Amino acid sequence: MEYLYVLLIMLVAGLVQGSCGFGAGLVGMSLMPFFFDYKTALPIMFIGGAVISMRLLAATFRHVNWKLFLVPAAFSFLGRIAGLLAFNKYSNSTLSIILGCLIILVAIFQLLFSQKIRIRPSFANGALAGVLSGIFGGLASASGPPLVVYYMNARLEKTEYIATLQATFVAGSLFSISLLAASGAYTAHSLSYGAMAAVGVAVGSTIGLSLFHAMKREMLQKIINLVLFAMGVSIIIKAAA
Repeated sequence: MEYLYVLLIMLVAGLVQGSCGFGAGLVGMSLMPFFFDYKTALPIMFIGGAVISMRLLAATFRHVNWKLFLVPAAFSFLGRIAGLLAFNKYSNSTLSIILGCLIILVAIFQLLFSQKIRIRPSFANGALAGVLSGIFGGLASASGPPLVVYYMNARLEKTEYIATLQATFVAGSLFSISLLAASGAYTAHSLSYGAMAAVGVAVGSTIGLSLFHAMKREMLQKIINLVLFAMGVSIIIKAAA
């Protein structure tokens, strides 16, 4: 039954990222703590996140803006190290409460402020976006929002934006997987869950790409963020009980 949970959750996560370009980690980690403890869920999510980003990157690789990619990607590694230190230090319940708060804040930000913030794609802003995305990614596989704001303000062409975003996700996910593997967080059991996660995100992203063309993106993102807000509240209540 647990493998079915992983498959279904990752299918939904893949659907979201396939239709919006990001969000698999947020959706996956908003659901996984209901069925797994936090320190089991996050390593599985990293595998799923890496697979879906590699799939999307494979289709757009030639359009990556490597110059713009370099600074956020490099500084995201620093943030992911900080995230891993927190992951190893805190208990499952504390991490779940942090995750719930993060999901709520991200949902509110994306609903109310994401279209209002304007930043210049400078070295300093790229470094800040990278560090923040790394911390969010290392703690909760939720590296998307800072990078989305940064790359959208760079006014990239649509395919260039998606390609550069996915390249940064791939680099960060593989780095986090390496850190967790070195710390002994992966076991044969969690790797088998990871294989099921890879299947789920592959199927979900295919469906998501179809939704991207059939549904207004703004409406889809609003629905997703409202669901995320509710999930964040539920995770906090469950962890605090």
